[in-house]
Amino acid sequence: MWSGWTGSLRTRSGPATATEVSVANDRKARSAKLALATFWVYLTVAFFVLVRLGRHYWFYQDDWGLLVRHLWSVDGLFRPQNGHWSTLPLLAYHFLFWAFGLNYRPYQICTILMHLALTALLRLVMVRAGVSPWFATITASVFVLFGPGVENILLGVQISMVGSLLFGITHLLCADHDGPFARRDALGLVFGALAIMASGVGAIMVIIVGIAVLIRRGWRVTALHTAPLAVLYVTWYEAERTFLRRPFPSNPLKFALQWNITGERGVFVAIGNYRVVAVAMAVLLVVGLVLAWRPLELSELRRRAAAPAALLLGTPTLFAVVSTQRYWVGNAAASSSRYVSMATAFTLPALAVAAQAVAQRWRRFTPVVGVLLLSAVPANMGKFGEGTSRRFFDNEKQIMLGAAYSPLADRVSPDLQPHTELFGAPLVTIGFLIAARNAGRLPSQPSLTLLKRDEIVVRLGVEQLDAAPANHVNCRRYTNTLVLHPTKGAVYVIKQPVAFTYRPRGGIVADGAVVFDPSRGKSLVIQLPGLELHVAHAPAGFLRSSVVRPFTFCE
Repeated sequence: MWSGWTGSLRTRSGPATATEVSVANDRKARSAKLALATFWVYLTVAFFVLVRLGRHYWFYQDDWGLLVRHLWSVDGLFRPQNGHWSTLPLLAYHFLFWAFGLNYRPYQICTILMHLALTALLRLVMVRAGVSPWFATITASVFVLFGPGVENILLGVQISMVGSLLFGITHLLCADHDGPFARRDALGLVFGALAIMASGVGAIMVIIVGIAVLIRRGWRVTALHTAPLAVLYVTWYEAERTFLRRPFPSNPLKFALQWNITGERGVFVAIGNYRVVAVAMAVLLVVGLVLAWRPLELSELRRRAAAPAALLLGTPTLFAVVSTQRYWVGNAAASSSRYVSMATAFTLPALAVAAQAVAQRWRRFTPVVGVLLLSAVPANMGKFGEGTSRRFFDNEKQIMLGAAYSPLADRVSPDLQPHTELFGAPLVTIGFLIAARNAGRLPSQPSLTLLKRDEIVVRLGVEQLDAAPANHVNCRRYTNTLVLHPTKGAVYVIKQPVAFTYRPRGGIVADGAVVFDPSRGKSLVIQLPGLELHVAHAPAGFLRSSVVRPFTFCE
């Protein structure tokens, strides 16, 4: 059985006869088909598992940025989304919105399918690098239900980064062959362009393809695979640089090193779950690659090692590039879900090569190596965090849909943004939600508690704007809760985060509060008349608190 895992042929004594070779080849072919069939069955089952795990997710942050952008203009199509060239995700989101409205499931299914397709391509990279079908199946299976990479599996907007990986590895597979530039290379360039247009990760994939082609085919073909894509990306960057200007770190090498240390540690901990297993995986990778590649002749080494070695070098490249753009959030971000997922994808093909080499060298350890790899699967399944995601996204969905279906929605300014928290739903206006409602593109009206209804009254009744009026100088410091009965159009100015609650006529003040942070705008304009609003200092961390703290409020 284990010979099918390691891909070797052994006979009891002397050279194999033609019949024995034929029988062995048939056995290997059947084993390869069984391994592939097992893998596809696993992918099919995993699809339904992932769809169920993601059933409580909903639109958030960058999802809205793609949905609300005007599509048919040069600025709309090519303007960066959070620093990324996002033309393909933008087109995909607008098509899905036209077809399914604000039903999140189709958006999420796209990401899930792309993740599974990416896993299948990673397995293909392993097989083409000389890994046996069973070891390729086992190693690739680690990535299928990869809980530490949940963002790149269950968030719809991650069709951007996952798309760049998928198109980029397709480009790699098209370019990973001997001989001169051919039709498949031209097709690879098309996929490389798609990778660039999906997210900034596409540029990293071009570097990876360039390294692989340089190893296997030389610098001339490398230039053909990278130069046109570099020109394409630089042209876009220069055209959109106004939206891309960010301060560069004063010591980029320091940040690159910190991000690599944190990120690489995060990858092996994510794969192995336990530190002992993570260390064993790292040792397995190093020892196994030496065993696998050292005995090979140069031509065979270049053929087998080009793709997995280039992908492995893509991991430090990823963390170094991202550190120059996201250094200000701290190097702990290197171990966040999306980056660990991408770095794991880059690492697994080389890990498969290493695992097989160790199994071939010390055959008694073959089951141990297989179990070591498979042990990650059940542990990683428990890291999808369904309980936390359900509470969070249920709240997001209730706020946005509750506001859209509220009878008050048509009485306020269409430019009002009902979700006022710092990163919740940027640029989503009640006008956008009303238009979606009138076009039949909203899910059914949610069932709301009285608390949530009162919260939505505040979100619709108080509009937050950027500019503070210069003539509002009547500021006072309050030590107790301030009660307001404002008229429509009244303007207030805030100096620090404040919490607004609503008291319905004949009712009680709601426990939940809407927090207005001055970083999102210092002016609060009343949109609805006849409201009784209670104002207090926002609790620390925007959490509920019974302690009333002093605050400054300007009328």
